[in-house]
Parts: sequence; C-alpha cells; structure tokens
Amino acid sequence: MQLQLAYIVLVPLAAGVLVKDHVPGDHIAAFHSFIDQHGRHYKKGTHEYFKRLTLFSERLQKAEAINSRPGHLWIAGVSPLSDLTPEELSQKKGWAGFASRTGGQVSKSLRSQMSLLQSESDLPDECNKWANLTMLQAKDQGGCGSCWAVTSATVLEAHREIYLGKQEQLSAQQLVD
Repeated sequence: MQLQLAYIVLVPLAAGVLVKDHVPGDHIAAFHSFIDQHGRHYKKGTHEYFKRLTLFSERLQKAEAINSRPGHLWIAGVSPLSDLTPEELSQKKGWAGFASRTGGQVSKSLRSQMSLLQSESDLPDECNKWANLTMLQAKDQGGCGSCWAVTSATVLEAHREIYLGKQEQLSAQQLVD
C-alpha cells in the first residue's frame, strides 16, 4: 500500500521535474500567457499540464527555429492549436476531398491546361505584390469546417487589393449560404 502511494505521489512529481528541466523558462511564461489568452484550464503539476506544456514548447521551438533562418519571408508563431496532440489536430482538419463529379480526380482537360503553364525560366526574378498588403493577418475560421469559404473570400480580397488598390472585407458566410 505504501509503495503504491509513493508511486502515485512521486511519478507525477518526477515527470514535472523532467519536463521543467527541458522546457526553457520563457516557454513556460509564454505557455501561461497562452492558456490565459485561450481559456485553457490545466491544473499546474498534473500530467495534462505537463503534456500540454511540452507540446506547446515543441511548437514554439519550431517557430523560433523558422524565425531564426536568414532571409525568412514570414514570421512563425503559436496559434490556438499549439497545445493540441496530433490526434486532436487531425480531428480539426475537416473534409479532405474535392467536390467534383470525378470523385476528386483531375480531369484530362485540367491536366492539359496545367501543362500550358509557363516554365520557371519565363518568370521574373522578383515579384513582391504582397509587400504593401494590409490584409496579411491570418483569419480564424473557428470550427465551422468551411475553410474553403474563408480561403475563397481571402483570395478575392487580396486580388481586389492587388489589382484595384481597394480594400474591402468580403463575407465568407455569404459563400456558405
């Protein structure tokens, strides 16, 4: 009985010490800000807390590695998904198919059109139409599963700003309805 009690008390304590030794202090502080910002309720010292802290720290470490690359063109960071397990993430990805009569297969006509695309040598050395765009912030679609509508509206907004120089927020909800 005493051995079981010691196991119940010491194993989580040892796991916490091991995780704390491998997670940088600034990651722990960032995790606490993250759980406050996103309304998470992990009790400090529990297995769940250390599991989520480790996942968050791994993703923050990847973001820091990306951001440290010379000449990077975008900034990586954490998202509301940064503390989720791979299984939880896969549940959030939604439908992976295509709405087509061919069941997602690329048609012959589309394949022939794709072959007409310019080769890489025909492209200019530099093109940065994104430099002055104001709508570069990522949009949160929530859990609705209509990422296609959010993406479509965002692309249309970007093209309107690039080609017409006008900013206008379009409704993804209207596309769904």
